[in-house]
Amino acid sequence: MPRTPIPFDRNVERWLEYSESPKGRLRHELTWHNMKRHLKHGDGKLRVLDVGCGLGEMALFLSSKARTLVLLDFSDKMLETAKKRLMQKRPGLKGDRITFVHGRVETLEACLPKGRFDLILCHTLLEYVDDPRGIVASLAGRLAPGGLLSLVVVTWISEVFKLAILKNDLVGAREALHKRDFPATIFGDVAKRTFSPDDLEELVEGLNLKVLGRYGIRIFTDYLLQEGEKDSTRYRQLLDLEKEASKLLPYLYFGRYLHLICTQKDS
Repeated sequence: MPRTPIPFDRNVERWLEYSESPKGRLRHELTWHNMKRHLKHGDGKLRVLDVGCGLGEMALFLSSKARTLVLLDFSDKMLETAKKRLMQKRPGLKGDRITFVHGRVETLEACLPKGRFDLILCHTLLEYVDDPRGIVASLAGRLAPGGLLSLVVVTWISEVFKLAILKNDLVGAREALHKRDFPATIFGDVAKRTFSPDDLEELVEGLNLKVLGRYGIRIFTDYLLQEGEKDSTRYRQLLDLEKEASKLLPYLYFGRYLHLICTQKDS
């Protein structure tokens, strides 16, 4: 797993381009749609921690809901770009309401001040750490009573389908049936772990966490022809389809991403 932020620093522009593409926007909107089902706090009440925050995409959705936002990433350039984007798009989000922390999730306790959070986001980060379960346990320990832990991971299943359907690489797809590690092409082929549904469930077992929701993100989008993806009507139809399928079995298991939303068992 990556020990250095260099691949992420070098590819900030590529990640920004993806994030602002229809495919990237669908990912973020669907993630937010899933989380909204479980948020009980009123506007301006949430204490939020986003580890591996990237370009602050979720902070854009949470700006009106959060009392405080703490964004942590080990890529200095990601954080710098996130800060610029948020100040431009949400000019009222400043001062003591938002804090940017340059650090590693593995040293969370050294990076962050004491305190608990009502919502903790860990989205497409577990792919790049050596001890995913240890990270989940550490984050669960920072949940406030009744707080939510939102986990998003890339699925191994989607890597197999991508090779077979999008790249027409049947030999590679067959080999991928028995793999979990794949190159993250958007970050210069840095090593990336992927997860099956069972893998993700096992991460939260025995951690005093209960799963409130299981969702698939981008079940159909990645396999459709892209010519019409910028058409607003088609985009809305696709978003509605994805929302409806995201919580239904077996479709949710075929998403590009799996999304678990958890809370403490005694909450």
